[in-house]
Amino acid sequence: NERFRDVFMKSTQLVALVVFPVFVFLAIEGADIVRIMFGSKWETSSVSLQFLALGGLLHSITIFNSPVCKAKGRPSLVLRISVVRAVLGVVLVLTAVQFGIVAVAVAILVREIVLLPYSFFLLNKVFEFRYSSLLKRLWSPIIGSVSMVFSVYVAKAILFEGVVSAIDLLLMMLTAGIVYVATLLLIDPKTVNDAINSGRMVLARGVDVKGSKSG
Repeated sequence: NERFRDVFMKSTQLVALVVFPVFVFLAIEGADIVRIMFGSKWETSSVSLQFLALGGLLHSITIFNSPVCKAKGRPSLVLRISVVRAVLGVVLVLTAVQFGIVAVAVAILVREIVLLPYSFFLLNKVFEFRYSSLLKRLWSPIIGSVSMVFSVYVAKAILFEGVVSAIDLLLMMLTAGIVYVATLLLIDPKTVNDAINSGRMVLARGVDVKGSKSG
């Protein structure tokens, strides 16, 4: 169980390293992204995108919970998570739909907020789980994302006054990415190195599988 827990924590951390900055950027720049991609008439729907991005961020933390329960021979826990997710989603969405699309997005975010502790409560039945251990794994992508948000707001205030263009948005994405990676390298270089090594292993396995099929 100790080794299993370590693998779970490391996998969750690696996912967070990749998806946290993506979802955070969507949350803070949703309005500009929607306006540039779909036009000004859709700009009001950007609030929905921002809430959904926050919901996606929370969901990414629990993405391995169900597979772990299944791998440890506890499919009943997977069923419980799925049922609660489905029932909660239906109840919240049906309640919110009468108030518009933004309310539906908020309902989905609320579902993820409620499911987060419940999912880990069930995971604790598989192996001993502590939130403090998870936070130790997630602190670097959290700090990196906060630094990224700060850099985006500073860049908008100094460099991109007025309406943000597509080029401005690309430059902000580049700036945010550089700041995020630089922050990770500064505060947690070991995790970055582990992520790079894991990526190389995945690519190597993919090449090996492709080669064996072609052979």
